[in-house]
Amino acid sequence: MWPNAWLFILEAVAITAANTATIVIFARKRRLHNKQYIMIISQAVADLFVGLVSVPMFIVSRRAKDLPYPSLVRKLYFITDGFFAAASLFGLAALATERAHATYFPFRHSTLGKGPYIIGIVLMWAAPVIVAIGLSVNFMDNQRAIVRMVLICSTLVIISVAYSLIVYKVRCQTTHDQAHDVTIQENKKLTVTLAVVTALSLAMWLPFQFATV
Repeated sequence: MWPNAWLFILEAVAITAANTATIVIFARKRRLHNKQYIMIISQAVADLFVGLVSVPMFIVSRRAKDLPYPSLVRKLYFITDGFFAAASLFGLAALATERAHATYFPFRHSTLGKGPYIIGIVLMWAAPVIVAIGLSVNFMDNQRAIVRMVLICSTLVIISVAYSLIVYKVRCQTTHDQAHDVTIQENKKLTVTLAVVTALSLAMWLPFQFATV
């Protein structure tokens, strides 16, 4: 095991523990069992698998040359990391977009059924299949790194733009009546919570991704 392996092990434990706790909390509190929180649970599951699968597979892949079938081990790592990393990123982007919609169109958003949320979750888990397949083909390492960086940076742009628009709306365009509207205030609280969740998720996840590019 190489000298820095303990850092990745520690990160895997932190990611797994944090998201396991999140899933348990949401599972036990019935008031959180509604459409607004479905995507949060899905996001926690994606992040959980990053800690349970992606990081350990990276550690194993670093020693692939000492294992039987090293090329197969590396390919499995590219597939699993590509899938769960993309699912996590797409989930964060979907959450940011959903919160932007809730901020700019609060009353229309409150009438949404579960359909759009289910579609969002399906896309969140379906799109990474394409990413995983793409990363598993015989790219050169530098080509694979470029694909990953484009994916990470483009998704971060979406997240940043969405939350920037939210901040602008809340700080600059909220009227006196809107400031006391119950629906708008509930959306605001949930948006703040999700912004914190997003920041923590990226803080735990991005160091691993940039270190493995």
